[in-house]
Amino acid sequence: MLDKHQKQSKEKLQVKFHQFMNKFMGGLKLPERKNVLDICLGIIKTQSVIGNQVAQSLQERIPLKKTCERIYRNLRKIDLCDTIQHNILTEYGKKIDANTAM
Repeated sequence: MLDKHQKQSKEKLQVKFHQFMNKFMGGLKLPERKNVLDICLGIIKTQSVIGNQVAQSLQERIPLKKTCERIYRNLRKIDLCDTIQHNILTEYGKKIDANTAM
């Protein structure tokens, strides 16, 4: 069980994580945003990109199979990846100028 200080730290980290991720999710619908956040959080928790492990780490109240299906179904959306990629390039493209080493 988490003590009060650990719980506060966890909540602060979750807020910062959501704020950071929201920079890249413009143009996505609410269910898509939730799914992207769940996937990223699962990857961070498990340190793995294996869908079954990511789904297991989310500890949802629905069967693991349904969680896996949701993750895979949403990852197959072509426009989802394109939108996120465009948002990342837009956000960080502002910081690139003629003096930026690449």
